[in-house]
Amino acid sequence: NTETISKVDAYISKNKEDLFSFFKYTHCSDEIFFQTIINTLIKTDSSIKIEDSITYVNWFRKKCPLPVTFNKDDLSELINQPASKLFARKFDNIFDGEILDLLDKNFFF
Repeated sequence: NTETISKVDAYISKNKEDLFSFFKYTHCSDEIFFQTIINTLIKTDSSIKIEDSITYVNWFRKKCPLPVTFNKDDLSELINQPASKLFARKFDNIFDGEILDLLDKNFFF
């Protein structure tokens, strides 16, 4: 919401030099910059609320690179997600393009 964005903007303005020097050489900084700031702000500001993501990502599977790259064996896992999950990450056509066809058949007739 706009209140949270204003707080993030103020935090960036106040801590710009430290933030930019820290994130300059951070891997995937574009994916964690705002999340890091919001998680920092939440510690002292209970008015900031975080809702669950609408994207399903499996970060918990053992003995594989994370996040999980889904394949045809994961169809059940994907189709049994709650209706609040509108997207999923991650897929790779070269690794297994069949999963995308299976999802199309299950969701788009």
